[in-house]
Amino acid sequence: MANNNRPTLAAAWLAPCFALLAAIVPATAAADPPDLDPQPAPRVFAVPTAWLVPNGGTIATAGLSHRGEPFTAVSAGLGGVAELDLTFARRDGLWQPSALFKLGGSVAKLPVALGFRRSLAVSEKNAVLYGALTLASRPVLLHVAIEAWQAQERTRAGLPEVPLTVRPALGLEWNPWIAPRSTVLLDFGWKPRFADGGASLAWHGNWGVRVRIVQSMSLELGVEMRQDEAIDRPSVFVRLNRRAAASPRRSVSAR
Repeated sequence: MANNNRPTLAAAWLAPCFALLAAIVPATAAADPPDLDPQPAPRVFAVPTAWLVPNGGTIATAGLSHRGEPFTAVSAGLGGVAELDLTFARRDGLWQPSALFKLGGSVAKLPVALGFRRSLAVSEKNAVLYGALTLASRPVLLHVAIEAWQAQERTRAGLPEVPLTVRPALGLEWNPWIAPRSTVLLDFGWKPRFADGGASLAWHGNWGVRVRIVQSMSLELGVEMRQDEAIDRPSVFVRLNRRAAASPRRSVSAR
């Protein structure tokens, strides 16, 4: 007879993760130097923001979920008005590399951005065009995006595909005063799924925390909920972000 009391794998991961979250907040409650305040990021967990990586700067992210799904991304700022991003991730047993080009600016003093991300995978293709707006009222940031998706499998013609579909996406960042180096993150968006039945568009939600470790490095701990998956089977992941600023130009003095 099957043992119905056996804890799920996600439950085994959630216990230590909640313990780590509980330890992070008190540990960061003391006053921090100004240079350790949270910095704007080009995305929450998955939902894009209207912020751009500064000109000449880069943000590298590497992480892993308890399902063994790696995530790696590198974003670079271009001229203070654009951003280029390359992402390599594994999801639902498939490698899903993609590239993003993003333009940003401000309208009525509000950050806005227009981005286009396209899959680089051989077996499937998907693309999303989005517009993003960030509303800032410290200590809360609200990110609103409108996304237009298309997705299709390349290897098997005739399977269902995702036609041009428009969906909203939301993200929230909260920097509590008791933990100046910590940012609580929530987001809700959409991602294509590729299975035996073809391509479909499914919702996903993420929640967790980002903690600034040093001036150029932060750690993220998050939980992802996915459509068509039981609430007790979330995906728990850890990511490390590394920022690099543009090198200052050195003047060449005459000999």
